[in-house]
Amino acid sequence: MKRKKEIKTFCKEYIQLYNLDVIPTIKGAHRIDGAAQIKLKQSYRKDYRIYYNTKYLDCTSVALKAMTFHEMTHIADSIIFNDLPFNEFKKVLNSYSEIHASEMELDIILKQCEKPINSQSLVYLGNIQTTVENLLSVNIEQFKTNFYPKTFTCLFYAIGYARALRKYNFDYSTEILNMLPEFDFIHNHIKTILYSDDIDFDTTMDMFKVLQESRLKCQVKFW
Repeated sequence: MKRKKEIKTFCKEYIQLYNLDVIPTIKGAHRIDGAAQIKLKQSYRKDYRIYYNTKYLDCTSVALKAMTFHEMTHIADSIIFNDLPFNEFKKVLNSYSEIHASEMELDIILKQCEKPINSQSLVYLGNIQTTVENLLSVNIEQFKTNFYPKTFTCLFYAIGYARALRKYNFDYSTEILNMLPEFDFIHNHIKTILYSDDIDFDTTMDMFKVLQESRLKCQVKFW
């Protein structure tokens, strides 16, 4: 797999920065969602592997480092929460850890951006260049599209990205809430998560539960 040596360097950097005692196996893959991923069942068994979508490996070094830090954060969280029953572990990795990993990912990219950061700042995620504004709005719209048939993942991406932006004195919380009028019942959850120094675990998991319940009750109307 091309760029494997570069990826391993980024993994070692993460390990040194965050005192992680795990060296993951690096794999190329053609049929995975997104640019890279871990597999939850493997990580739960302490078999740590990161799969890279080979279609995205022509990205910049900064983007490759960012996606690697995203997946390494999932591995770090999978170690912390490994004692949970698998279904609970899965919920945590699909909510709290997505916020955590997305925050880490965008932070890597924003460090390289021209300052000050604003809505039109250009960022690379994978091999796609977009603006901060578009990155957030696309993920919020995708969350709404996926709300009933699939997952809440894109909302957690957006919250993680917004947390990263706040480190650069750019507060996007009002814009996020304005894009979610149908979800006013989680606005306070979102604000708590965005404004806490560390990601508020209990609030995140309660929000995940509330979203699940509202989906089961078909509570959210998009018309």
